[in-house]
Amino acid sequence: MGLLLSFIPLLIIISLSLGFVILTKRKFGTIFPLTLFFICFSMFLSQLIFNTFYVAYGVSIAGGLASIAYATIIAFTNKRKFKQIRENYFTAGFFVNLITYVFFVGIFYFTNFLAWDNFSHWGPMVKEMLRFDKFYTIPEAGVPFHKDYPPIVSLFELFFVKFTGYKEGITIIANHVLQFAVLLPIIEHIKKQKIAKGLAVFFIAIMATLFVDAHQIFNSIYNDYLIAFYGAFSLYIAIFADLNKFNLFYLLSTVLFLSYIKEIAIVLASIIAIALLVRNFQQYGRKHFFRHFVTPVIICIISLLGFFSWKFIIRDVESERQFDLSKAAGQSITCPITLSCEEDYRNVTALNFYKAVPSQKISDSWISLSYVQLIILTVLIYAFIYRSTKRKAEDKKRLVLILVSYLTGAVLYAGAMFFIYTSLFGDLEGPKLASFNRYMNTYILIGLVLAIYYYVTVILEKASFDLLVLCFICILIQSPSGLAKLLPNPTSYSESKYAQNLSQSLSEGETVIVYYHDITKYNYFRYFATSNYKQIIAIPIRSTPETLATEIQNTNQRYMFIDLTKDDVKTLNEILDRSFVNGKLYSN
Repeated sequence: MGLLLSFIPLLIIISLSLGFVILTKRKFGTIFPLTLFFICFSMFLSQLIFNTFYVAYGVSIAGGLASIAYATIIAFTNKRKFKQIRENYFTAGFFVNLITYVFFVGIFYFTNFLAWDNFSHWGPMVKEMLRFDKFYTIPEAGVPFHKDYPPIVSLFELFFVKFTGYKEGITIIANHVLQFAVLLPIIEHIKKQKIAKGLAVFFIAIMATLFVDAHQIFNSIYNDYLIAFYGAFSLYIAIFADLNKFNLFYLLSTVLFLSYIKEIAIVLASIIAIALLVRNFQQYGRKHFFRHFVTPVIICIISLLGFFSWKFIIRDVESERQFDLSKAAGQSITCPITLSCEEDYRNVTALNFYKAVPSQKISDSWISLSYVQLIILTVLIYAFIYRSTKRKAEDKKRLVLILVSYLTGAVLYAGAMFFIYTSLFGDLEGPKLASFNRYMNTYILIGLVLAIYYYVTVILEKASFDLLVLCFICILIQSPSGLAKLLPNPTSYSESKYAQNLSQSLSEGETVIVYYHDITKYNYFRYFATSNYKQIIAIPIRSTPETLATEIQNTNQRYMFIDLTKDDVKTLNEILDRSFVNGKLYSN
C-alpha cells in the first residue's frame, strides 16, 4: 500500500502539468520545472496568507482535476486542439519523467538517511511542518539548528509526505524529482527520429550526474546539488534561450526559486547576470548600451528580494543564524585577505582556505582533485567538446560565453566562500573549513551539468559517442571510488526504538536526562525524538563510571542512556545495584 501511495504526488504533479501544457502550448518537459515552482510557491504563500498548507494542497489537486476535465471536454469538442495538447503532453520528457520516477521509487523508497545534516535539521524540518502545519520556524518546532534556512525545498518534500506519511525515502524521492526536473527541458531538444539513441544517451547522462555521492548526496536531502542543477539551468537559459517573454519569465522564476534554496544563490545570480550582460554585448555591441543592463539588474534584484523577504519573515525567530550577514557588521571583512585580523581564528581560517583551494582534494572519487585542478579539468572538457561543435560563429560564441561566465563565476564563488568562512563562521567551523569539499564541489558540478546541456542541445545529433565519453569523465570526477555508497540503504537505527520508548513514557511537560558518549548517536536519537526533543536534557558522558554513578544518584529527574558500553554497564550495575540497558527510562 505504501508503494502505491508514493505515486499519488506524481499523479497530482503530472495532472497539474497538463494545465501548464494547455496554457503555454509548450512541451511537457519544457514546463515541468514551472509546475514544481508553482507547487513550492503555492505552499509558501498558503502558509504566509492563510497560516496553513492545506490551501496549497487543495489548489494543486483542484488544478490537476480541472486540467483533466478541460482536456476531456476538448477531446470531444475540438479534436484538432486536442491533438496539439496530446502531442505537447506525451513527449519524450513525459516518458523520461515516468521512467525515472519509477526508478527513484525502486531505489529510494526503502532507503534511510546517512548524512549528519539530514538528522540534525533537514529531516526535522519536514517532520515538524507535517506535524504542526506551520513553517518549521515556530518556537514549538523541534528543529535544533538552522531555523533561518530558506524553506522552499523542504516544502516540496512536505508536499510528498503529506500524501504518503513521513518516510525518509519519500523525502529523498521528492528531492531527486526536484533535482532532475531541470533535465527534462533539455531532452525535448532531441528530435523524434533520434529519440531511441537520444534517450539512451540521456539516461547515461542521468547516471553520470546521479552518482555524485562523494558527499553523501545520493541517500540524502542535501540542497547543495539542487543549487548546482538549477544554477546550471539558469545559465543555460541566459546563454542559449531566445530571450522572449516566456523565457525571461522562466529565468526570473528559476532565479527566485534559487534564492529560496540557500543564501549562496545570490552569488549564482550575479554570475547569471554577468553571463547575460556579456551575451547582450556580444550580440548587439555598444548599441542600446544601457538597455543591456536592465535584465541583469532585475535578476540581481529578484535574488536579493528572495533573500531579504525570507529574512524579514523570520526576523523574530530565535535561532542561531550561521549565515547571518549582521555577523560581519562592525568587523573588517578585508583583514583575512592579509591575515591581519584581531581574531586569530579568522587568520587561521583564511590561511587554511588559501592552502585548500589549490591543493585539498574535494572528493574521494577515482580522479580526486582540488578545486583549482577541477576548474582546469572542466575547461579541458569544454575544449574536448569544442572539436564536435559545429563551425558556426554562433556556436563558437556560445562556447566562449560559457567559459568566460564559468571562469568568472569560479573566482566569485571562491571569494564568496572565503567571506563565509572568515566572516560568518565561528572559531570552530571556520578554521577546520567545515563542509568545504561539498560546498566547493557544488560549483564544479555546475560546469559539468552545463557541459551536458550544451552537448545535448548543440551537438548530440551529430556525435552522441562524444557525450558518452563526457559522461564517463563526469563519473570518474564525481563518483566515489567505493561504489557500495551508491546502493540503497535500508539502515535501521537502535536510536529509533529508544526515542519511541521515550515518547511513550514521557508525561506532558516532563523533562528527561539523556546520557550519551557519541554525539553522532545522540544526533540520531534527537532526530527520532523530534516531537519530544525540547523535553530532553542532553548530558555527554565525559567522566568515569564512578563519577557518573554519583551524578545519577543525585538526580531527581528520570534518565536514559543511549550508548552505554559493556564496561559502563558492568561498573554502574555493581555500584548502584541496578540492571541498566540502553534505551530504557529510569528513575531513582
